[in-house]
Amino acid sequence: MKRQRSKGKGKGESPRPQAKDQDKPAQSKKGRQTGDHPVVAVVQKIESKAEQARAADSVIAQAAHAETARVSKADGAKVSDKEESKTTIGDPSGAEREENSTLPSPNANAQTESAPGHEEQRWSELQLEVPSQQEDMASWVLVKQCGALGCEVVPGEPGKVVIRASYEKSKLNENTVRSTIAILEEYGLSDTLRSLKVKDIPQEDWLAKWKEGFEPFRVGTKFLVCPTWRQDGLNESLTSGRIVILIEPGMAFGTGLHGTTQFCLRALESYPPSGDVLDVGTGSGILAMAAKMLNPNARVVGVDTDPVAIETAKTDLDFNELVGSVDLRLGSVETVADRTFDMILSNLTCEDIVALLPDYVKLLKPNGKVICAGILKEKMPLLESALKRFPLNIEQSETFGMWVGVVLQR
Repeated sequence: MKRQRSKGKGKGESPRPQAKDQDKPAQSKKGRQTGDHPVVAVVQKIESKAEQARAADSVIAQAAHAETARVSKADGAKVSDKEESKTTIGDPSGAEREENSTLPSPNANAQTESAPGHEEQRWSELQLEVPSQQEDMASWVLVKQCGALGCEVVPGEPGKVVIRASYEKSKLNENTVRSTIAILEEYGLSDTLRSLKVKDIPQEDWLAKWKEGFEPFRVGTKFLVCPTWRQDGLNESLTSGRIVILIEPGMAFGTGLHGTTQFCLRALESYPPSGDVLDVGTGSGILAMAAKMLNPNARVVGVDTDPVAIETAKTDLDFNELVGSVDLRLGSVETVADRTFDMILSNLTCEDIVALLPDYVKLLKPNGKVICAGILKEKMPLLESALKRFPLNIEQSETFGMWVGVVLQR
């Protein structure tokens, strides 16, 4: 469910996926933030839309201040004992996060030297507290629309969860915060702005911790998705009768964990690919590889506007011994305008699917199919209305949580 843009798309499910273990203890010492990143916003007790807007302006202002300070501090910020933080990031066991810190002072842009033994932090985190029923939506918006590398979800107040979205430190700046606020409002999440906080993540090997919790898992009746670092531990009870897809997701969307990806994999089982197959927004390449594994004779093309995704997909093809078997292209449907396809895989947002319908009609052979996912339930009427203008019919529809997957046929 990737949003296609002219210059890249949102990054995906890794390296910090949603941790949904309900037995995780709530984080201690709520409301206290840490780190040397000056982009820290605490928006409290917002009772009206006007106050929300003022709070958003405050976040943006501090983001701008942070960017100025970051550029000026060539040698890094001095870390005092009070400013240090001890944090467990992405720990699948649910280890409690401890935070001992003070907020940075307004004069945090003063140039200082790095404290001995401390490397400058390279990661930052945006936090939101949302109602539990909006967990999936908010996590998806932060990753797919706001550029977060991934999300961790932990319990918050009763009936709520705290979502921690990670970013490269240099990229969580004024523009990112401004864009994130606008997108959250667009998706009906403006009430969450009152809990918006931005802070630094200590330089820890949280990628390794995330990997510890990413186990092989089955999808449908034919697939087993396995991270590359778990392949040596696979046993016959897991792999029997299964097509094993090895994934090294990196920073591209498509670990197979998300329901929309799993719908597409199940749909590929129900509608076995043949002939020419196009994967639009290929991400990690998981769907393109699945199509090729189901039918080695299929001619599969994967396109993506994000060069990072293309490189990640190449790595995954290598792990699965499929180098040269899938044609990867940087760009979108314009890169295959001279071809036609029997099947199109379209795990994108509803808006992007609607925008691409004219291209899909041109690219599809007679009786060709489009497997679509990434459609929010409330957006389904938008797709249904758009389909009236094109020779495409909904052959199958499935609702899972707040998402809808459909199979279209020309």
